Amino acid sequence: MPYIKQEDRDQYKEFSECLNKSTIKSKGELEYLIFSCMIKYMSDKEKRYSTLHDCTYAAQHCADEFRRRFLDKREDQARNENGDIIEQENYDLSCNHANEVPSKCSCPKNCYCKQKTCKEIKK
Repeated sequence: MPYIKQEDRDQYKEFSECLNKSTIKSKGELEYLIFSCMIKYMSDKEKRYSTLHDCTYAAQHCADEFRRRFLDKREDQARNENGDIIEQENYDLSCNHANEVPSKCSCPKNCYCKQKTCKEIKK
């Protein structure tokens, strides 16, 4: 997640100010900046799987956080304005458990998990 301590952000103040003065006009320019940051990160690191993995997953985690904070809200707004695609009571994908013990599943009978991992055990 991109939330580092305030004191750790100070070293990037000049970079951040420069970025704020710029206009990123296209997806390509945004990708260029992200890729440049990734190359910079890797420039003084050993090219090992773990550091390459860290680099790609840092970018992915930022994308995930951006999606969670901004895009998901827009998706929810569109669903609320235009109506859902599925009838929630007839097809529930939103279980809050891991379904390891099907006999103790408290989901309704029409829950998605009942069709998958929470199948009733015949005794």
